[in-house]
Amino acid sequence: MLAAAAVICSGSLLSGNGSLTAFAKTQQKSFLTEYDEETLESFKDNTLEYWEIPGLIQEYNPEFKSRQASFEYAPDSSMGLTKEQLLSIAAGLRTEAEELKKTAEEDKDGLSKKEYDNSLANVRVLKAKAQELEDAAKGRSASGAASIRSMRLLKEQLIKEAREQMKNTKLLEKEEEIARNGVRIAELSLDSAKLKKELGLYAKEQELDAKRSLDSAKAAEASAASAYQDARQSLIRLCGWSYDASPVIGEIPKPNLSVISGFNPETDAEKAIENNMCIFDTRMTASAQQGGADAKARTLKTQENEVRSKLSFLYQSILQKKAAYDAAEIKFDVNRSEKEAAERKNALGMLSEAEYLQAENDWLLANKTMDQAVYELTSAIEEYEWALQGLLQLDTTVQTSQTSMQ
Repeated sequence: MLAAAAVICSGSLLSGNGSLTAFAKTQQKSFLTEYDEETLESFKDNTLEYWEIPGLIQEYNPEFKSRQASFEYAPDSSMGLTKEQLLSIAAGLRTEAEELKKTAEEDKDGLSKKEYDNSLANVRVLKAKAQELEDAAKGRSASGAASIRSMRLLKEQLIKEAREQMKNTKLLEKEEEIARNGVRIAELSLDSAKLKKELGLYAKEQELDAKRSLDSAKAAEASAASAYQDARQSLIRLCGWSYDASPVIGEIPKPNLSVISGFNPETDAEKAIENNMCIFDTRMTASAQQGGADAKARTLKTQENEVRSKLSFLYQSILQKKAAYDAAEIKFDVNRSEKEAAERKNALGMLSEAEYLQAENDWLLANKTMDQAVYELTSAIEEYEWALQGLLQLDTTVQTSQTSMQ
């Protein structure tokens, strides 16, 4: 009966135009899905928004979908079935066990001792499996709980990876734009060098220097374009698009600065400790497997102290990134004023093309610096929030006596 729950499944992908592939349309909503139909439908457009990343990972990331399929439908895990289905299967196994035991007792005189013992062993296996399914239905399955935590951790790791990749992609996009502008500046410099050489104001070597600068600028542009495309492709595949898709990559919002005032590592530590998955595993592992009650208590104390230390470090990182963000914002405002002044001068014909391009280049660099400050502060805040949710990875993990013997 359990075998009927097994389903062959793989990660669904978005097609190049943003619509779901035929396979994806056949998939039923996962029991882990936390999005309503309207939100799920919004994921199917051809735009990747920052806020959509958790949903895109959950619904379309190939690695997560593959693990999810195994988790939900593998017969041994029993996690793809409802409570009623689990209890129904358990009842069937218990009935089968009772019938097998009754048959063995009735035929005992005609069976060898080995055959009789094998029958009783099968009865015990059936009852044990029935108990396992009943425990799972009532939420008492340790392996099921561990599997759920494993799935959640994988999902959060993929979300983190995709978010960082999106930030990196947006920065590389700016670098490509800067490099492209650099080529235009180098082209104007070469044109100027050629003209001055014709007028006898430049020597041949100066023209060659300008030519080498242009070659270097073109190489930098090609390298920046390649890095951007690689990062972009990695990002969209993480979020479930096919390799040849071309979705629009949306902007990354500025961080919510108001949440920082609510962070306090001294008081938040208790929540981070209570939710921490590594500490939960230590609590749930028998003392005998950890070298005794005293060893388990020491491990828990070490882990709790590690959470407090790391949470304090994450908070200090937020404060440092916030200071860098504030400084970048002040400088950005100055650069914006300079850019507006350059726009006015250019409109009045007071700047040469080369001077205007240089002002444009300064503005692009200021944009990149500001974006980098935004992304780093956003990442720092997210790291702290993940720690509060129990996703802080600890260096000290539970050591069982069995592991120590290996």
